[in-house]
Amino acid sequence: MTRVYAWNPRKPLLPGRFAQYSRFGPRLSNFGDLLGPIVVDLMKRRFGLSEGPESKTERTLFSIGSVLHEAADGDVVWGSGVNGKKRREQHAFTRLDVRAVRGPRTAAFLRKMGIDVPDVFGDPALLLPQLMPEMAEWAQQKKRRIAVVPNFNERTQFKNAPGFIDPLGDPFRIIRDIAASERVVGSSLHGLVLAEALGIPAVGFASGVELPFKYEDYFAGTGRGSNDVRMAADLPEALRLVETASADLSWTPDPLIAAFPQDIWARATHEES
Repeated sequence: MTRVYAWNPRKPLLPGRFAQYSRFGPRLSNFGDLLGPIVVDLMKRRFGLSEGPESKTERTLFSIGSVLHEAADGDVVWGSGVNGKKRREQHAFTRLDVRAVRGPRTAAFLRKMGIDVPDVFGDPALLLPQLMPEMAEWAQQKKRRIAVVPNFNERTQFKNAPGFIDPLGDPFRIIRDIAASERVVGSSLHGLVLAEALGIPAVGFASGVELPFKYEDYFAGTGRGSNDVRMAADLPEALRLVETASADLSWTPDPLIAAFPQDIWARATHEES
């Protein structure tokens, strides 16, 4: 049985130091962290795959998010990344089945741990426009000139900004809102990823809660260096820069698609469908 990992903790119902003991609050539902199972399910449909009866091995597939510190020995990695805030000793695994990672910074981190990592890079959320053709239609129906998509930890700080899109909630609603925007700025990594996947000019601004690691890892994974991408210092600067930003993304999706771990599922049969 293969589980697709998605980080989605519960919001605490109890205050202060008791918050960690709350197990019954509503889920956080940060849209970027919910995209992994969506992309994997769409890829399985594309390749005609299912969880066959012979799939006895318990393992987890890590696809989207800075969540590799949650991985265990034998887990499969296709596109996920390292969280720059986590120390090396917080990664308890010694062996992983890595098919692709988000970018070369994640690859370097894992290789230093003795993990074999191929040179296949890219955030799987970049594949969504191919897997969801309706996104192209949504992108033709522009409803806002600017979208502001902050990191979920900063949503209250920016909730009054014109064009604010709340990163918490139904991921399909948020995808549609981003697609319907002419330009996108934000500290939400996947707000930027989806915009670039759709050919929408996008500029990130520095987050007060996130390190540059995951942004730099993503940009490098799409073939861009530090001189090719400029992260704004704040929202006003991002709004200025996005007016002249390019929507070009030269990254090629074929290696990431080819690296999808089809072998961990069975081919769907007519009887199963």
